[in-house]
Amino acid sequence: MGLIYLFRRLVFIQVLLGILAFCMAEQNPEMLLISGALVALSWYVVEGPTGKPLPQSVIMTGAVIAVAWVMLDIFYFHNTNLIIAIGHLTMWLQVLQLYGEKRNRDYALLLVLSLLQMVGASVLSYSVVFGVMLGVYGVLALGTVLLFQIKGTSDRILEARQSQAPQGVEVQRPKVVVGRGHRWHLRGMALAIGLACMATALVVFVLMPRTSRFSTPLEGADMSHSIAGRQVGFSREIDLGVPAPLAGSKEPMLNLSVRLHDADIGSSDGQPWRLRGAALDTYNPVSHVWSRGPGLAWYDMPIDLPTGGKRLAPEPAGGPVIEADITLRTSSQRTLFTLLPMTWVESPTLGSALFNPRDGTLQAAGATTGAVVYRLRSPLTPDADVFEAYQRLLRPTEAAMRRQRPEAAPPHQTEENYARGWSVQAAQIRKLALDILKPHGLPLLDTEISNQAAAVPEALDGDTQARIAQILTDYLHDHYRYTLTNPVSTGDPLANFLLTTRQGHCELFASGLVAMVRTLGMKARVITGYVAHDYNSVGGYYVVRQSDAHAWAEIDIPGQGWRTFDPTPPAELLAEHQRGGSYLTWFRQVYEHIEFAWLSKVIAFDKETRDAMLDGVRTQFRKSSKDQDTMLGWVAAYLRQLIDNWKFDALSYTIMAVIVLAIAVGIVSLIRIAIVRRRRLVALQLTRLPARQRRALSKRLRFYLVMLDMLERHGHHRPSWQTPAGFAKELAEAQPLSFEPVVALTDHFYEVRFGHRDIDETRRKMIRAHLSRLQDALAHRA
Repeated sequence: MGLIYLFRRLVFIQVLLGILAFCMAEQNPEMLLISGALVALSWYVVEGPTGKPLPQSVIMTGAVIAVAWVMLDIFYFHNTNLIIAIGHLTMWLQVLQLYGEKRNRDYALLLVLSLLQMVGASVLSYSVVFGVMLGVYGVLALGTVLLFQIKGTSDRILEARQSQAPQGVEVQRPKVVVGRGHRWHLRGMALAIGLACMATALVVFVLMPRTSRFSTPLEGADMSHSIAGRQVGFSREIDLGVPAPLAGSKEPMLNLSVRLHDADIGSSDGQPWRLRGAALDTYNPVSHVWSRGPGLAWYDMPIDLPTGGKRLAPEPAGGPVIEADITLRTSSQRTLFTLLPMTWVESPTLGSALFNPRDGTLQAAGATTGAVVYRLRSPLTPDADVFEAYQRLLRPTEAAMRRQRPEAAPPHQTEENYARGWSVQAAQIRKLALDILKPHGLPLLDTEISNQAAAVPEALDGDTQARIAQILTDYLHDHYRYTLTNPVSTGDPLANFLLTTRQGHCELFASGLVAMVRTLGMKARVITGYVAHDYNSVGGYYVVRQSDAHAWAEIDIPGQGWRTFDPTPPAELLAEHQRGGSYLTWFRQVYEHIEFAWLSKVIAFDKETRDAMLDGVRTQFRKSSKDQDTMLGWVAAYLRQLIDNWKFDALSYTIMAVIVLAIAVGIVSLIRIAIVRRRRLVALQLTRLPARQRRALSKRLRFYLVMLDMLERHGHHRPSWQTPAGFAKELAEAQPLSFEPVVALTDHFYEVRFGHRDIDETRRKMIRAHLSRLQDALAHRA
């Protein structure tokens, strides 16, 4: 009963582990709390000392309700995607099954449902924690299946006894007796199966890559994460009418490594890097939402990203150029974060991308799976030539679009009017900007700004406009307070921020600066993305998290291009995003580096990565074979020298063929001897003894092998499952006179093998006499 009870506990633990893994993959703690409590309670209700399973009718009714609810949620409410729906269904079916009476088919159903749930969890999550849980689940499932076989055999024996027992007689379940040899046999079989599965999985992983750079999800299938819409972090739009964004989770979103002159640059004390994602140029005064202008999508230009990269603009002559490697840990969104402006981009995991020369955004051309890795180059001090190169890329596309679709480019999205103009309390906001700038003696025209963008006076050159933007940025730093609590107000939240409350979050700061410079006729836009500041010293890269989402402004300065201005007070920004150090920091960095290696080496393993890995192995093999300082190189050089020096003739080839044939015959003979020896040890039941005892007993029990050889020559083979005593009894019952010596010889076998008797001269004479009688009897029968 011990192994049967162990099997029940393993099934319970396996089901609980599968539910835990799925809830963690879905990031649904409420579901984990409810289902986990129900599963834990089922053990007491059903398996406890006074436990009683629920009637099967109740279980079936609950299953029907679960199926109906999931179908209603999918087809009527459209709230759940297919993977999560199947996971929830299998979860509730398992919970219901745990409360019912369980026979072997019910246990098999539980194991299958748990496996399906683990498969669904593997689609939703690819974290290293889930990888560890999946490994533990595999080991647990292997042990459960092996014990299931023992339980099934025990149940069949019990059923056979019950069918043969007289009515009213209670039949006990057969006790599972596992000896030391059988225990090691079971462990060895489990280890062999586990290693075989591991080797098979490794071969399949290498031969059949998990992802492809052109892979796309099934058309019409919603494979997105269930809580993707609730995650706080980067957004392609900004809604100023809702409460301030929360701090967000600490889940890593991407990794960034930056190099200058082939040397890594970055540390925890360095300046943060801003990774731009979306450029928002349009503000809706009714919904209070910043968004990308509807006409800008027409300027998205497809670019191929082959090995060698795509050149977008010339790099400044003599200026420092940084090279950044970015790894998106999740590809649920198509946005590719960049350092503006880019001059070159390359990706080993993406076949193509969409680059917009007007707003400088980069997006994946299609849906992807796994991590996304790409590399880009950006000038550390960009000049106007880079942005002029963007315009040269844009002009042919814009001209062709105007010829083919005159209505495709709205007037407010032309180059002249892009990111200009302000309509919400423009006069008051312009007056605020002029009042801020007045003490600095700048030549500004005191003109009213209409809803249309006004031209900046020619007297305001690029340096003056850059000074205006910096003065307004510094004023917001010094006179406005950063807070994540939105003040209660009526009207436009941006106007209230600038003119009344003077406090808000980074989105309001960026929007306020853009609004002020636009009232002065300058071009400006709001940028959403991430700020990278958390440097992982173990891996040598920045870790960017959801909580690192940030918003800032970009202003077009004549002769300089689009420049970044961040009006959020830097001290408050640093306090919000900087992670405090502790003695656990190093362990956290090690864990995140392991997780990053898991994502980049395992999850993102595609055909290109496999080919690159195999090419690297081949290259290293060829390099080592040419280096005589290595063992491989020495062997290769020796063989080349041997071939060059030896002159083989027909006789030499003949001798070599004979030697090879002799070696082959010797190997085959050794294999045959090993097989025969193994068969003899099995026949003598010596496989579990130490080598010294095996050798001593095999000599003394040789007579039993002689007897088996005699019998096999006449067609009497002892099955491997049958005991020596059972085999002798079966022969004696068929032919008592002929096979009586077999019974006598088997008795001698048991006395020597298990009774530890020596073979003295008397016993030796008796054994010879029995063998002689058996030989005569077999010859007479023949």
